[in-house]
Amino acid sequence: MRRLLVMLAGAALLLPLASSAQSGLAAALGERPAPPSSVGCWSADASFTGAAFCLDGNHADQFQTAKGALDGEQVAFGELQLNGWQVPTRCNGNGTSGKREQLVYVHVQGQPDIYARVSTFLKTRLIPGANGVFEHTSGGKRAIRWVTTKTGTGCVPKILKVNVPRAANNSGYPFFNIGNAVLRATGGVKANRSFLVLVDHPDYRYECGLGQVRQDPSPGAANQNNFGGAFAMVWANCWTGLIAAHELTHTMGAVQPTAPHKTTYGHCWDGRDDMCYADGSPQKQKLVCKKPDDFRRLDCNGDDYFALYPRPGSYLAKHWNSAKSVFLINSKPAVLPTRPGKPTSVTVTSVDAHHVRVSWKAGVTKHGGTTSWTVLVGAIGEGTAYDENASYPVFGSSGKVTVKGKVRSALIAVKSSLVQGFALYGSNASGDGVTSAIVDGSASASPTALAGR
Repeated sequence: MRRLLVMLAGAALLLPLASSAQSGLAAALGERPAPPSSVGCWSADASFTGAAFCLDGNHADQFQTAKGALDGEQVAFGELQLNGWQVPTRCNGNGTSGKREQLVYVHVQGQPDIYARVSTFLKTRLIPGANGVFEHTSGGKRAIRWVTTKTGTGCVPKILKVNVPRAANNSGYPFFNIGNAVLRATGGVKANRSFLVLVDHPDYRYECGLGQVRQDPSPGAANQNNFGGAFAMVWANCWTGLIAAHELTHTMGAVQPTAPHKTTYGHCWDGRDDMCYADGSPQKQKLVCKKPDDFRRLDCNGDDYFALYPRPGSYLAKHWNSAKSVFLINSKPAVLPTRPGKPTSVTVTSVDAHHVRVSWKAGVTKHGGTTSWTVLVGAIGEGTAYDENASYPVFGSSGKVTVKGKVRSALIAVKSSLVQGFALYGSNASGDGVTSAIVDGSASASPTALAGR
């Protein structure tokens, strides 16, 4: 099995930081290591949004939530954590009216702007991953209501781009500095908008992600967490759908300090689920929920912060329940897409001195089907150390050709007599997919003539 370190859209982005790597990053940035400090609560007067809130604490160890699923091998930004879990962004109304989450890309000046290289990844991998956390938890009955733009195949989140000076991210409280910059760009706090902010640089304090939570356990629609102006922020060292969903869930009111299994710093201890992890609080974690997918669900027991049908008389029946957030779409149960089956019978046939035809058979897909095939030309890596199915296209290649999902072959231009690897990546509408094995082939100067012609 071939191995390859994954890079996103050609951008040499950083792996999630373990504590042993922090000093190395600090040296690279010319900064001294500093402990996480953005933990605490602010009054309305001290808040940059005008509403009291608490910050949930540092998430440098958040990836350990999925330990076992990743088998200790941290692939770039944990994009494999949500294989088979991704769901396309839903269209809802005209895409702008009502209370919605606004996706924001923040470029920290003084370094290359990578937006052009990563915007497709954000729309087709990270956000569908965050969508999947809510949709799979609820059986499709809850979905994030994004500010969206219509495309030929559906809707995608509209990305607002904001530039900030380097000092905004490297001094004071970056969460406040960047949040203020976003508010200036959007015209201030508005009741119908909250924000997921993706910062294209690590925070020098090694924060992974932060999310505001308003401490209001009251059960009604007037709960403070239903108001706009809340911020979820994820720095580039932790761009993954799982962490984006985690921070968004904070902005929807999780986890309240009155919840049965709360931690001091705004999480839960009866894991594993997307909001439960060892956050430095005195409470010790207990592995209560042990199903393979529990780490990527919300509130695995439905008793602390998110439940569609809380038990009568239970805590969530009497207190704030994030499943009632007005920033979520309420819908009937939905059939969610599944990963395409692995393509097989990949063959490479010479056509002439400069072309080959790559053909394949599609694997079985339960729901959603395969919307596109990408032929990776000059494929040099396959799979990961823990995933023989090679789910996300973790390949290096010299080129690629994409065709529609109903197609089963593609004509590829190549250099004559150059033997190289070819592989197939089949993707569904949410960007979730699976890759084939690599097959070697080349074009020859004079292909064999067909009999009888």
